[in-house]
Amino acid sequence: MISKKVRKVVAVSFFLSLLLPTVILASTEMIRGTVRDGETGQLLKGVRVKIKGTKLVCRTDEQGKYVLINPPWGEQTLLVSLKGYKKRKIKKVVVFPDQTTTIDITLFRIKKRPHRRKTIVPAKPWGENHNGYQIWSLKWDNIEKLPVRELSEVVTLLPGVVRKDGDFHILGGRSDENGWSVDGVYVRLPMNGKLGINVIPNSINKVLFSTFSDVSSGFEMSGNIAALTRTGRSQYHLTGELISDDFWAVKSKNYEILGIKDLYSYGYDDYVLTFSGPVPLVKDLKFYIAARRLYRASPATRFEGWKQDSLKVEGWWGLDYETQWWSVVKDSLNLYADIPPGRLPGGGEVSNTIRGNLTWNRKPFNLRIGGSYFWGRSQQGSNGAPLDLYVTPVRGRRYRSKNYSCYINFGHRVTPTFHYNLRLNTFYSDSRDGDPIWWDDIRKLGDPVFNSALVDTGVVKRFYYYVPLYEKVQCPGVPVASFNKLDQSYWGVRLDISKQFGKNLDLSMGGDFNYYTLRHYSIQTLKMLQGFSNAEKVKGTPQEISDYWIYRRYGSVQNYGYDIYGNKINKSRTYFSNIDGSLVPFDGHDGPPHPINASFYVQGIAKFNSMIVNGGIRFDLFDTGIEQLRDWREIKRDSTGFVSEENFVNRSPYTFISPRLGISFPLTDHSVFHVQIGKYVHMPKFNDLFESRQYFLDRLFAGYKDQFPNPNLKPEELTQYEIGWVYNFGKFSSFSVTAFSRTYSSLTRTGILETNIPGVSSVILTENGGWSTVKGLSLELYLYRTNGFALAANYTLSRANGTGSASDSHFEDALSQTENFLPVLVAPLDFDERHKGMIDLDISTKPKSGPRIFGKYLFANLGLNLLFTFHSGAHFTRIKNGDGFSEVFGYYVAQPIETPNSSTLPWFYQVDTKFGKSFYIGTINFNLYVWVINLLNTKSVTAVFRQTGRPDTDGWLETEIGKSRAEESRYGKEEYIRWYRALLTNCGTFGWQVPRQVRFGIKFEF
Repeated sequence: MISKKVRKVVAVSFFLSLLLPTVILASTEMIRGTVRDGETGQLLKGVRVKIKGTKLVCRTDEQGKYVLINPPWGEQTLLVSLKGYKKRKIKKVVVFPDQTTTIDITLFRIKKRPHRRKTIVPAKPWGENHNGYQIWSLKWDNIEKLPVRELSEVVTLLPGVVRKDGDFHILGGRSDENGWSVDGVYVRLPMNGKLGINVIPNSINKVLFSTFSDVSSGFEMSGNIAALTRTGRSQYHLTGELISDDFWAVKSKNYEILGIKDLYSYGYDDYVLTFSGPVPLVKDLKFYIAARRLYRASPATRFEGWKQDSLKVEGWWGLDYETQWWSVVKDSLNLYADIPPGRLPGGGEVSNTIRGNLTWNRKPFNLRIGGSYFWGRSQQGSNGAPLDLYVTPVRGRRYRSKNYSCYINFGHRVTPTFHYNLRLNTFYSDSRDGDPIWWDDIRKLGDPVFNSALVDTGVVKRFYYYVPLYEKVQCPGVPVASFNKLDQSYWGVRLDISKQFGKNLDLSMGGDFNYYTLRHYSIQTLKMLQGFSNAEKVKGTPQEISDYWIYRRYGSVQNYGYDIYGNKINKSRTYFSNIDGSLVPFDGHDGPPHPINASFYVQGIAKFNSMIVNGGIRFDLFDTGIEQLRDWREIKRDSTGFVSEENFVNRSPYTFISPRLGISFPLTDHSVFHVQIGKYVHMPKFNDLFESRQYFLDRLFAGYKDQFPNPNLKPEELTQYEIGWVYNFGKFSSFSVTAFSRTYSSLTRTGILETNIPGVSSVILTENGGWSTVKGLSLELYLYRTNGFALAANYTLSRANGTGSASDSHFEDALSQTENFLPVLVAPLDFDERHKGMIDLDISTKPKSGPRIFGKYLFANLGLNLLFTFHSGAHFTRIKNGDGFSEVFGYYVAQPIETPNSSTLPWFYQVDTKFGKSFYIGTINFNLYVWVINLLNTKSVTAVFRQTGRPDTDGWLETEIGKSRAEESRYGKEEYIRWYRALLTNCGTFGWQVPRQVRFGIKFEF
């Protein structure tokens, strides 16, 4: 239930936003800019600027400035005219919700000379300044030329963005602190903070990226990534694209492309179709729809293959070690294998995505309805380790996921200067994983009748053979031992109201409310049938075992939002437990949590001559949706053995007020200066706050050394400063410098707490108290397209230090502590890449370029894009190397030999390219291209073993015990070393940059 305090705050915020529209607010969407004479650079007064197809029109003022208030969302066309000057039509002007689009225009005088040389007008750069705040914007026209495809890959190219282990870190922030939205729908997963939706690349109209946002945006700290998708056109438009590295692979030659040695196909096939246009019989109603099917057979790795001649090893297999009796059977195993390099065996993934929208602009109203749906399935493949190659491809874990989003956006322009916008949206994500055959049928999963790898109910046949490393081999075909499912959803409402006072003052206010529902279910499956069998034997007796205890004892069930059987529930269920021979009811406390994020903001944008001041205040409310612990040190059980209700207290929402200010002004006619300061607040990811109550407390009372989630965690905070300067070198280039400083506080970290719980002297838990500082400088250079050449480059120098890179960064340190104290150490963060940058060169030819051969311009409409990315190595901590520290055989706790993160990986370099040609067949425009990833096949190091700082050895074979075992191996020293290195590096897949990949693509549109 939502507390009365929360309801009051939300109600007051909502009614304020409804009752004050005539007093406040500025347009949250605007098109603004300046108009200059293209030859003299003089600002022009009285220029007429109109949005095509609408009644929105304005004229430039004395300073040559124009403002169009509340334009329709999506792609617009500006019509620009002034007597004595040539008229201009500015196409593909993208209006994003809650953002200002800046378009600076140049006009040229009408002259009588008919053969006057045409002046080149530069394209817009990636970075723009929106009302005092720096925002990077990338249109699809630029994205599609790059040798990258997914939204995540595009974001990685932006200044200050570091990608490590698949996670994004923006300007030294943690990966769960980023904000993700698509068409205004917030799609960040609250459990782990990751992007929760799949976006079809071809449907993207524009990507906006900001490290510093005004008060209208919130709930994130480090950065905000927003994508706006395409809308329907006034005429029907059909496009398609096919990308593949599979069709030219020679299967008989290990899937080598065209038979070229060591150039492998990894089974990548990507198909996209889009269709848009007007809806028949309905005026001004347009539609857009895109569909995608993606298939991958294997990840791209440097898998070296695994070959083992016929090798019959003698050994035995035994019953599972958990049984109370022991039995062994002598047996033999043939380790023959001949797996070629290239693709990893097993695995593979397939997904389908559809996205669409309807737009209706009927002045003074505009309406947009849209959404997306994704379904995907993947199979666990081998990681490349030799023993895994014998087992996983037979029966690897299956993953299935789906998500959908839906939104309705309604805008109403009450007067030319007053506008409001209402958006309703919802988002849902569902992910599951388990056995590929029996999935969630827990009775069959542990039954030997249905699984030949089991020798008794829930008892696994495990092989023990004298293989070269004396390793235990799991019987191929063993069922996957657990089933998991996770649901995350929310519905939200947002209201923005805007009012313009003259040309120099915009006031705005608004807010949003997001209501989440979270569900989690996890169960260990193999022992469940055994539990049911034991329960049948004592049913109806004083020793009767309830279902609840079967699922807890034999299944270690973790559940909230689901009952113990895996059924969705909307409130906590009642279960029974055998207390002194009687079944006693109790509350399972397994209803779904409902976290709430709500906000209210007031913002003003004032223009003083050429200066823009953008300031505002934001109010944020966070309700975790769970009860808090009264005192971690005094957790007690009640008479039934369950945790006493006295341990918990009702939650209280957290509230914060965050001021933000941005100022920009021109220093000269060609340069702009901007400065920003602001506070941000963010709730930790839900996995750090909560776990299934009974599972969490069972492990706590049992004395497990886990890092426990903490329902008492508070929001994390950030204070940020930014100062920058942009200089335009005429019509052909621009250069910018941005310096930034960030201070994070109240970050989650590992803590040790002394307790009075019987048998539990201390607990390791997640707590607030961490902090970090980030300081740096970003440089950007853009050379606008001239004579077919364009260049974009950026470089970021930063230093990120703090007390921990993640909430569990120091868990290993906590395990090794002999006292109930964990020292706080300040060190470089794991994802602190001091130097990071990219250079992108794009070359294109015109329709009639080069010599004419046989009546054709063979060099016409060619395109070449070269992308060079680089960064310095990430930090790591060297640990002890010796007899007990083998990565193959394992070790209990790493023993550092230096201060945290004192070592770094080598630098990383990569060159990607895309080369293509466009041509027409009739009215259909085709484009054929070749896309090469890692063109030079460089082999940069991406991960190392901490003992040696290398990706190919952990140093164990050089120890005395390592040498001794190799010498004494019955299979010979060389064979022992070969097996060890293959197990250590997973046959070459560990620690190296992806290999060269070549893909072919074809696009069409008409």
